[in-house]
Amino acid sequence: VINELGLDIELIRANIVDCIITPDYKINFYSDINRTIEELGCIFPKEAKNINLLFNLINNIDKNSILASFYQEFKDKTFKYLLDKYFKNEKLKFILKIPMGNLGLPSFEASAISSVMLYHGYLFKGGHYIKGGMQTLVNALSTNLKRYGGEILLFNKVYKIEFMRNNIKKVFLENKNYFYAKEVVCNCDPSFVISNLINKNILNKKYFLEFKKLKPSTSAFILYLGLKDTIRKNIDNCCGLWYSFNYKSDEFYFNISRNKINSNNVNHLLFVF
Repeated sequence: VINELGLDIELIRANIVDCIITPDYKINFYSDINRTIEELGCIFPKEAKNINLLFNLINNIDKNSILASFYQEFKDKTFKYLLDKYFKNEKLKFILKIPMGNLGLPSFEASAISSVMLYHGYLFKGGHYIKGGMQTLVNALSTNLKRYGGEILLFNKVYKIEFMRNNIKKVFLENKNYFYAKEVVCNCDPSFVISNLINKNILNKKYFLEFKKLKPSTSAFILYLGLKDTIRKNIDNCCGLWYSFNYKSDEFYFNISRNKINSNNVNHLLFVF
């Protein structure tokens, strides 16, 4: 996408994408997928064959032939089902469930498809940083948008999308101004769009009721710490570090999703560098 848009941005990729630390193991996910497979295979030798099978499948999931067959088999299955199919070692399965924190769901509720795509894009193909920081990307996108005739309206919250004959007509802003639009892309919670921005009468009633049943998954929050000393000397140079006190990631994510978490049952932390 960066190349297609002609953005002048330099990407830097870390050697270690993520590091997972449990009471018994320290697992690195390298930018080199074969090195990751080899390391996991050494730690769990009885699972080495299936680690190789599953990780190579995930690494190549963007190939149409592989994705189509995988989708047919796992379209209505959970990530737990997928892990149980490939592995017997419970500690290995717990380690592979920890990154589900990015989805805010326990493995028995997370879609197998979504989880595999998370692994593919985030752990197997991820680990990239933009030289100069994320603001560099924002500035480049903003410049390009204006170059091609676009306009950016800051501090202008949308409060209504008006339809005529089931087609979008106008988008009204909080300041009562409006503009005409054929298409609208929303980057907010879709349930908010359906419940607050559009007239529900234009939607299929069955669709609207089904959508109302959906619940957004839990989001992470960021806490910035100013430390007197650096912790880098004690860890590898990675993008993300997951530190788990036990092997109860599913229970932890489930409690978070049900608002049952408190300071006494926090079981792991994620540090992003």
